[in-house]
Amino acid sequence: MTQLASNIQKGGALLDDTRRFVEVLDPTLSAAENLDQILDANLLAKASRSRLEDVLARILVPRFIDPGEQIMAALRHLLTNPTRLSRGLLLRNDTRRHAPCGVR
Repeated sequence: MTQLASNIQKGGALLDDTRRFVEVLDPTLSAAENLDQILDANLLAKASRSRLEDVLARILVPRFIDPGEQIMAALRHLLTNPTRLSRGLLLRNDTRRHAPCGVR
């Protein structure tokens, strides 16, 4: 099994985790400071620190932090309407799945 397939399996949609991730990020802090705060306070309410680190490192950071601030800004905007947030995340994942190699 490739690393990509493994990460997708572990990640799934994670809509509740993504919603909480967007809610707890402080736009006045750097990405590193936000991640430290999420880890230190277990703001995603994971059963273990290991699971929290796994979800952040394998799923949330690569999807929503690494691509740039524009992703988090868009998610913050979508968060004002949970229906739009769920639909937007599903569309984003669907677009990535059908993108040509190297475009993801």
